[in-house]
Amino acid sequence: MHNDYLSIKSLQQILISEEREFDNLHSTEVDNLKVLAEEQPNFVTTKAQSWLDFYYEMDFEDPFTIIPSQANEFAISISSDNPANIYQTELIAVPNPASDQVTFHFSLPKEMKKGVILVRDINGQLVHQIELMPNSNQIDWTTNLIPYGVYFYSLEIDGKIETTKRLIVLK
Repeated sequence: MHNDYLSIKSLQQILISEEREFDNLHSTEVDNLKVLAEEQPNFVTTKAQSWLDFYYEMDFEDPFTIIPSQANEFAISISSDNPANIYQTELIAVPNPASDQVTFHFSLPKEMKKGVILVRDINGQLVHQIELMPNSNQIDWTTNLIPYGVYFYSLEIDGKIETTKRLIVLK
């Protein structure tokens, strides 16, 4: 699994260095993601499936969901009410680093009541809050009104932070 994780990170670094987006992968890169997506369920499998599903409309039926736990590890989450209600949350900012605008791509559980993306500065001060609509999967945010620097964006679902990631804003 560690080598798979390194493959994903390497692909991300290549895309950044070549200033490409995930929707502009070479055929071999897509094939490599397909291989990762079809392995035993783990964090890398889930990430590869999410990218292929979102950018290349490839559907994957994954019976497991990997979500961040409070211990900063990954755990499989199955709804206790109904084992069929398995959900996955994902949040990606593109481009990152961003200059004028960033698009947040996300996946939300069907049973979500309220979802928001919170953007905080390096000191933890809330810079912006973006309300999410159920059944949506992306939203654009203009960054040209904030100074350049490092920010953190979080996906909050029904009052619980599901994931937090770093966003770099350049001018």
